[in-house]
Amino acid sequence: MVRVHPETGRKTLYVNELTTVLILELSPAESDALLGLLFEHMKSPELMTRWRWRPNDVALWDNRTVQHFAVPDYEGPRVMQRFVVDGDVPYGPR
Repeated sequence: MVRVHPETGRKTLYVNELTTVLILELSPAESDALLGLLFEHMKSPELMTRWRWRPNDVALWDNRTVQHFAVPDYEGPRVMQRFVVDGDVPYGPR
């Protein structure tokens, strides 16, 4: 659940509400409770950046340290191109 960023050395949470279902070291009830707290914490407004798209905008983010959630609050077509850089294998504290 804790990942070390390979460039900065900072520890980050490596959990996702869609894919993280259990903390093996805890009982199922403890795991559910802790994951629930973490998932709610990740939704805190002070942790968010809200991007208001304008023509010719480019946005880049490091998926090793952020959660992404696209809000469909726009009208008309939007053209997006995505690229993914082959990255490192996640690792935890040593």
